[in-house]
Amino acid sequence: MAKITPGSLAGHVSGSAGNVTFSHNRYGAYIRRRVIPTNPKSLRQLKIRAAFQDASTAWKALALEKRLAWQSWAASNPVIDTLGNAQILQANAAFIQLTSRLTYLGIVAPTTPPVAATPTPLKTLVLTGDIGAGLVSVDFTPMPRPLGIGVYMRVAILQSPSISFVASDLSYFKRVSDSVIVPLDIQNDLVLRYGTLLVGTQLIMEAAAFSWDDGQLSVPIRQQVAITTT
Repeated sequence: MAKITPGSLAGHVSGSAGNVTFSHNRYGAYIRRRVIPTNPKSLRQLKIRAAFQDASTAWKALALEKRLAWQSWAASNPVIDTLGNAQILQANAAFIQLTSRLTYLGIVAPTTPPVAATPTPLKTLVLTGDIGAGLVSVDFTPMPRPLGIGVYMRVAILQSPSISFVASDLSYFKRVSDSVIVPLDIQNDLVLRYGTLLVGTQLIMEAAAFSWDDGQLSVPIRQQVAITTT
């Protein structure tokens, strides 16, 4: 899904034209591909849905004072969208975002909003993609990580290096603790997710510092590498 900023020629656009759908929500206007939804019901998809449902149920059970605390936290901690604009989430959206992330990872989520600041972003992210040498790995700095601050990774495998918009293709891949040893070999994990890695395809990774205590993510950094063999 791509976000847009309407200009003087189009103050508001809604509906579909060909394979493109224009719409908007409380966080702004956006464009997405018009597709027929699929429902593969994979184990991963079912786990994501279950985590979201559990978080939604937990929100409904929260006392008023906790909901007000989340409302205050959300107002003070806007998220940055793909256009670089700050968006203030609704209290329930902020709660569900952090809680479902932790629940999906098997971590018990607190019912109160974070006290600590958002983690400091990673400084560097380096990918290697040589399947012939068995060097499909990721490295990042700074290391070692602060106590309780790991790294949260999302990846995509694309066929063409010319594809510039990949946000909708990136999906959760792996998270590692503050004591992980780098460079980290990720070839087997990628094969389990995507099957055999093909020479010429593009590996894109987005990585962010991740708080194991409250589920907060830093601003991510992104890197891309072509799969090769030697």
